[in-house]
Amino acid sequence: SDKLEERTIAAYVLARKDSKASVTREVFIERLTQEKDPVVRDVILFGLSRHATIEDQAALKAAHKALEKERKEGSTDVTLKGTIYSLELMIAGLHS
Repeated sequence: SDKLEERTIAAYVLARKDSKASVTREVFIERLTQEKDPVVRDVILFGLSRHATIEDQAALKAAHKALEKERKEGSTDVTLKGTIYSLELMIAGLHS
């Protein structure tokens, strides 16, 4: 959706513990690098923190690499560094 409110609510609904975890993880990982709004990215990270497992490590590292590349190429998004750091912490804490 183009509407911030709809994207935020959709991410929150998926972040709930009772969401289907495998679908949620795939959607969140894909959307993390596409989302440009920092609030929605934070909700996505929240959802990933609840659903991601060690099986997602490679995909999360790829997302981290893409976000880091965006930052290094001169992104004006001042919150991107925080997103990258949060993602690094999540990857480091993954367990099965």
